[in-house]
Amino acid sequence: MSIRRRVMVSTAAATLAGCGILATAGMAGAATVSRPAATHATYTYTYKVVGLRKGSTLAVRSSADSHARTVGTLKESAVTTGTGKSSHGYLQVNASNGKVGWASAKNLQQTKKTRN
Repeated sequence: MSIRRRVMVSTAAATLAGCGILATAGMAGAATVSRPAATHATYTYTYKVVGLRKGSTLAVRSSADSHARTVGTLKESAVTTGTGKSSHGYLQVNASNGKVGWASAKNLQQTKKTRN
């Protein structure tokens, strides 16, 4: 590789590195460009159980389906946490017994969002 080409590749690599892009020289001297892996913030959501009839509980199910097996329950005004994942009107939450499942979103009021 000529001196001029090496200087051009080095200058391009330095410019890309300043933008947060990693550049490496390949076997034939051609620059290979790749971006660093994106990091996404994750959150924990806090929910309060609302809108249940007196004496009833909210079913936490194994999947987001009203016919799915019940893995736990939540009482009226109970506070629980979840991932924020939703599917077909259900939110993924932690039941009172510690198991993770899906509960009807219409009975869960988000009270807090915490960045992990």
